[in-house]
Amino acid sequence: MIDASARIEAGAQIGRDVSIGPYCTIGPHVTIGDGCKLHAHVNLTGHTSIGARTVIRSFARSDRHRSRSAIAARRRNS
Repeated sequence: MIDASARIEAGAQIGRDVSIGPYCTIGPHVTIGDGCKLHAHVNLTGHTSIGARTVIRSFARSDRHRSRSAIAARRRNS
């Protein structure tokens, strides 16, 4: 189910049985795997891939300006 208020740009790839909540935004280079669930106000931009059966909670976002190395460094420091 995709909420009527969600905005999905042309080019985004949405898998089967995906639930996209209210006010989510999905950019053109985003891939969402089968069975994923996005809660309200999720913002996915940039070249982003979400694996199958992933749950993303409200107000989460991908940041198109952060590189993979910046994300990896943050994980190491956590």
